[in-house]
Formats: sequence, structure tokens, C-alpha cells
Amino acid sequence: MKATRCCFVLGLLMSTALLKADYVPIEEICVGVSGNQVRPDIDGDIVIWEDGLDVYWLSLSDPNKVQHSIVIGGIQDYASVGGQSIVWRDKNTDYDIGIYDVQSDTNWILSSNDGATQRYPEASAQYIICEDNSGESYNVAVYDDQTDAFVRIAPSSALQTNLAIDGSLAVWRDDRDNTRQIYLCDLSVTPYAPHLVCASDFEQWRPVISGNIVVWQDHAADPDINLVAYDISRQEIVWSNTETTEQTYPSISNGIIVWQERPVGSTNGYDIRGYDLNTGAWLDIATGNEDDQMPVISGRMVVWQRNGTDIVGVTIPTPMALVVTTPNDSEQFLAGSQMTIAWEMTEGTLPDEVKIEFSSDNGQSWQVVEPNVPADVPYTWKPVADVDSQQCKIQVSAVGDAAVYDVSEVFTVFQCSHKLTADVTGDCVVDMNDFAVLASQWMACGNPYDENWCFE
Repeated sequence: MKATRCCFVLGLLMSTALLKADYVPIEEICVGVSGNQVRPDIDGDIVIWEDGLDVYWLSLSDPNKVQHSIVIGGIQDYASVGGQSIVWRDKNTDYDIGIYDVQSDTNWILSSNDGATQRYPEASAQYIICEDNSGESYNVAVYDDQTDAFVRIAPSSALQTNLAIDGSLAVWRDDRDNTRQIYLCDLSVTPYAPHLVCASDFEQWRPVISGNIVVWQDHAADPDINLVAYDISRQEIVWSNTETTEQTYPSISNGIIVWQERPVGSTNGYDIRGYDLNTGAWLDIATGNEDDQMPVISGRMVVWQRNGTDIVGVTIPTPMALVVTTPNDSEQFLAGSQMTIAWEMTEGTLPDEVKIEFSSDNGQSWQVVEPNVPADVPYTWKPVADVDSQQCKIQVSAVGDAAVYDVSEVFTVFQCSHKLTADVTGDCVVDMNDFAVLASQWMACGNPYDENWCFE
């Protein structure tokens, strides 16, 4: 991780094992549109793009993937989608912000009579922000539908650019104090109180935000540009990609970060890669011979620009994650007694069958309990009668996919002490059950051939 003045790092979630997965084939979701298809965006099931003149959109939930165009005349570019609203920079007169409502199929221009120039809008379901030059420089401004005006959030003579928004949280690159740093503002709180996210000696560019996580480009060692993820609730860096590559144009949704990447100094096309903060998995999303750029993600759907002419996309498969829920840590079982083995899927679909294995040496060796049992019900098992170990574990794995598995915590299977000679029932405790057996057999003779032998 780069040297930085940016807060105290308590935990860096940089995985040492690179879990790679190449997701193919890529589903081409936008085809047959004349002109170049560039600068995609996505929110929910709405995908948008432009051709340098007009803005287009489609709904991924539409089985026919019908492409709709927003043709107004003039030039519309730098579009963004949030909820059911599509916004763009409109170049009919001066630069204003156009908006299209998907549900009502209507469009109009925001704040068209303010005499100022607005550009590069970003939208969430609740807010629209853009760069506004009604002051000394282009500053971040939020649209007020009560006054039909853009209100600057943090008026400054310095440039504020690279805007992004999630819900009510807006982030941007702020060039004040002769540096480039990431600022954040909660638009639901007035008066607005923008603040520096994570002070650094190095330039920070192109922030994106999802929930509590802000990701940006760290320019500590240009042209070796690396990505940093910062948790604003914990106030610490939680991930940093320190691979020696040029990593730019990040996007994030629900903990999954995607970006375009190529070797430092290369002039070849870019690849699309990703990292899942939730699982620690590295994702090779598009690593072929194409030039893949400007990825955006919503949920698990990624779309990007390919070769400057097409918009393509792919859904990142939901990972399979199985967890053994019983036996629990430090549980104890008498050898030969009954125990329940249970499991559940925390992600993905439950397999049809699972294999169950047992270890008495902390996982150094395993023996198969059952090679395949139904996965939808717990399994009842009696540990081997001659086992005596405090280092027992159970492993459950999906039949047909050994990579989907989990190992229980350590538990104990024990033999009853041989000193407990009064334990008639063999349950490792002398109690009334033993007395009842003793009473029922009182004065009975144990010679099966002569019941009077005991009393002669």
C-alpha cells in the first residue's frame, strides 16, 4: 500500500491468494445501433449509452431487449441513470442538464434559464448532481426541484470534478489547496457539510461510492495507478490494489469493485477486472484481445464499452458458499452417541447432495462418513465407538464441486472413563437409570446355564 497520511489502517483486506474466475461468454446486450456506442451506465435493470449524438436505453428485464432512443435534436452526451431517471449534458444552446423519466416517457431541461453552464451529471434515485459554473469555477451542484435550480454544495474557486453519487452521498475530486483530493457530502443534511474523505500526499482521482465504501484512483506512482477502497463508517482503508498496473475508471456496487486495467506503459487495449470485498475473490471479467473500457456495475451486472463501438455486459455469477452450522466449537459427544450434522448455503443454491467426512486429528486426515446424502436435511450420525479425541472436525462438501465446502470448528468425541464401573447403562454418568437397571436385575443370576448356580 502506498505511503499516506490518510488515517490509521486497522485492517487491510488484501487477499494473498488471488482467486481468479473468467466469466464467459460475454452477453452482447446492445447491438445494431448505428454509430459508436460509448459511455455506458447502469442502475438496476436500466442500461444506457450514447452514440455521440443521442442517448439510448434498454431494460434488462425486457426479454426482447428493445432499444429506446431519446432523440431531442442537438447533441446529448455524458449520460447517467439513477432509478427511473436518465440525465445528460444537453448541448442545444449552452450546456444544460436534460432529464428523461422512464416511467412517464417524458423529457425536459433542468434549470434552463439560469444563464449558467452545467455539465457531467450523475443521478441516484433521489438526487441529481452536476458540475456548475455559476461561480468562479466548475463546482458540484445539486438540483432543487422546488426552485428549478442547481445549488452549489461547496462553493470554491477550485475545480470540483469526477462526480459520483449513491443515494444521498455525493463524492468528487476537489482541487482546492493546490492538490487533488476526494470530498464527500451527505445531501440529505442541510446546511451542506462537505468534508475530506482521506487526506493523502498523493493525487486522488475518479471516486465512486456504494454504501459506506468509497473507491478512487491513487496516483502515488504515476503511471502505476492503483485503486484504494475506504470505509467511511470505519474511517479506514479496507483494500488497496498494489499490482504494478494502470488501474482506472473504477465502479462499485454492493462491495464488488470493477475497473479497466493494462500493464504500465502499454499502449494495447484494456482488460476489465474486479475484486469482491465480501469474499476476497479477484475477478477476470474480460481479459481477451479486445479493448474493453469504462466498466460500470449495478448489483452483479457489469457493462462496458468494447473497442469504442459496442456496449457489452456480463452477470457475475453468485458464488457458492456453504457453512457447517453444527457441530459447534467445543461441543462434546460420547463416542457411539447420536449427533446432528447440519449445514446451510450463505450464497448460491443448495446442491442436490453433499459428502460428509470426519477427522479426529484436526483435519490432518479424513474418513468418509457418507459419500452422498440429500443436502436439504441435516444428517444424524453416531461417532465411531472407539474414537477418543479433542481434535475432531466435520467437513461437508457439495457432490460434484469439491470447491464448495466448509469445515466445522473443533469438537470432542470421548470415551467414558473406565473408572466409572457403576455406569450400568453406559451413558457415562451414574444416575437413577443405572439404579433402575440394578433394581430390575436384583438377585438375578448371570449364569445362563444354571440360574441357581449363584445361590449354591
